[in-house]
Amino acid sequence: MRYKYSENTNEITAMYFDTETYGEYIGMEQEGVMLKIPTSLLKSSLDGSDKDYIVFSTSPSTVPTAEGSIYWNEDEQTLSVIKSTGSTEIGQEIDPLCYALEDISEGALVMYNGTVTSDEKLVVKNAVLDGTYPTSYVIGIATEDASFRGNFRVTMLGKVHNIDTTGTYIDEDETVWQDWSEGDILYGNPAKVGGLTNVEPSSPNPIIKVATIINSDTSGTMMVYPCIVPTLLGLEDVSSDVEPDTDNQILAWDNTNEVWKVSDELIEAKSEIADLQAQIDGKVYGIQIDHSTGDVARTGDAVGMSFGSPDGTQAITSDFDNVFPYSDIYTLKIDSEGVKEISK
Repeated sequence: MRYKYSENTNEITAMYFDTETYGEYIGMEQEGVMLKIPTSLLKSSLDGSDKDYIVFSTSPSTVPTAEGSIYWNEDEQTLSVIKSTGSTEIGQEIDPLCYALEDISEGALVMYNGTVTSDEKLVVKNAVLDGTYPTSYVIGIATEDASFRGNFRVTMLGKVHNIDTTGTYIDEDETVWQDWSEGDILYGNPAKVGGLTNVEPSSPNPIIKVATIINSDTSGTMMVYPCIVPTLLGLEDVSSDVEPDTDNQILAWDNTNEVWKVSDELIEAKSEIADLQAQIDGKVYGIQIDHSTGDVARTGDAVGMSFGSPDGTQAITSDFDNVFPYSDIYTLKIDSEGVKEISK
């Protein structure tokens, strides 16, 4: 490796490899401060000793464009690495190289397919949000077009620059256009494979917050940060061994295993109440309550309930011995038509 060094500023202004070794120049040779290296370290580079640090200029006069270059990004206050698809801001972005299982367009929401390649790349496809796959498989936004079996980058966290953020088609037929504005939150779109929308999906569709529009433009910017709203059965203390499959199922606490589980107890309780109501119909015993004294008496065949006034009598019937065991307390709700509900 050779350096272009300025004695006037005591700085290296460029660095590149010998053409005899690599066949072409890598890096750049141009005006503007690329690296600042103290003279002592510059001299030590000639004798092969270890270096303690490298200081980059925090105000480069020229921003590099050659792939493989590194420079200090004043706007993002970090180092930027130039790649074929743009740049990665070190410490602020995660954008691994992935393997496309199908054609994927730049800006598409993508998901892990469940496998990896022999060279340890995630195999990904356009995100499908119809319940076929776990929502946890969604990983980020494609930052370049990819063809089938091609390698491409996916931003899992950080800014995506130079991407169309003016809007998108939100249906599979691409007939309905949706405009986006600065500050819009984008969600995974259940109505379109790999799609995004600025309208939060409604349950039972999955709700995945994907990004925020920073700059709405044909060459705009979005901040990517996938955030999946969990389902009830996805919570760590809720068992998913048995999923709900009918109306009126509830969650019941399993103290032995310390988890919530799907239970049919409410369904069973409603069935027991229905059985009691069926037994009450057509019976001949009753109770009488004196509202003025609070006295309660069994009336035998004189069926009725009195609330302290002759015109307040309402008729109810029950087989008192067979239906109401004396060890239990029951509450009867009645109206002018008779018994409506019994609860224990």
